[in-house]
Amino acid sequence: MRLRIFFALGFASLAAGQDHGPFHPESVFVSFSPAGGCAEACITALNGAKRTVYAQAYSLTSSAIAKAFVDARKRGLVVEMILDKSQRTERFSEAGFVVNGGVPLYIDARHPVAHNTVIIIDGEIVITGSFNFTRAAEETNAENLLVLRDPALAARYYRNWQEHQAHSELFGPGAGPAVVPVVRPAGSVRVVRANPPRSPISLGISERWHDYPDYIANFKATVEGHWREEMAASELSQPPGSRLTVKILLSADGNVARVISFEGPVSEEAKALCQKILTDGNSYGRWTEPMIRDLGSSQQMAVKFTF
Repeated sequence: MRLRIFFALGFASLAAGQDHGPFHPESVFVSFSPAGGCAEACITALNGAKRTVYAQAYSLTSSAIAKAFVDARKRGLVVEMILDKSQRTERFSEAGFVVNGGVPLYIDARHPVAHNTVIIIDGEIVITGSFNFTRAAEETNAENLLVLRDPALAARYYRNWQEHQAHSELFGPGAGPAVVPVVRPAGSVRVVRANPPRSPISLGISERWHDYPDYIANFKATVEGHWREEMAASELSQPPGSRLTVKILLSADGNVARVISFEGPVSEEAKALCQKILTDGNSYGRWTEPMIRDLGSSQQMAVKFTF
């Protein structure tokens, strides 16, 4: 059984039944298993991803869903995944398949069970619910799946994803040797702080933005996703640590109205790449009415890239 809720002009209309098409990109999509299309919804959303995919799951044993993650990576998207520690030994886990497909995969062993089930797509779509990425979840279990298009919500989920990634361990080739736990005397305490990777993107913004942290977080995550994608595909070479500050005018329709200036000792090719990252078909989400009242029709900001 699947349910769709469409929003238009302030009215919500409800449609239920045997519609087996892909979810509408502007809708809230709800699906229930068994045999309700939860796996199909995940795969459809992954096949439509354009820039970034960040996922968390307790289990990954569905070969079809695993293939959709790998296919997204092969299209050049940034795709990263966190799984529960059980996937190190799960007989039917597809963890090895996605790692061999080029997807960085992390194991979250910090918690007794890492049971988050989330996919964050392009900084604006969130997929969540009880549905795990398994064949049983689709065919036999009672599960639910919710797909939401909401950039602010996606930004909050992405921040939480980063918190878990920071204390997780890389799985597969390049992960390094296993660490043997050290037995310590009773009463001794060792504090370990895991620092997340430094972001290549930072922002210079006015105080007016401080009431809208979710919008700024989504903006930053979207730019960072584009940055990693473009740098992976580019042969651009800059001295490590080189910095470029790009001042832009962001308009209320969520687009970059114009690039104001470049500041930094980088090549013209680097400037052109950073301009493309900021402006090439991007929309960072329309401002809400309260934002427009506070920010006006546009606002300047500085986007700082570190090579």
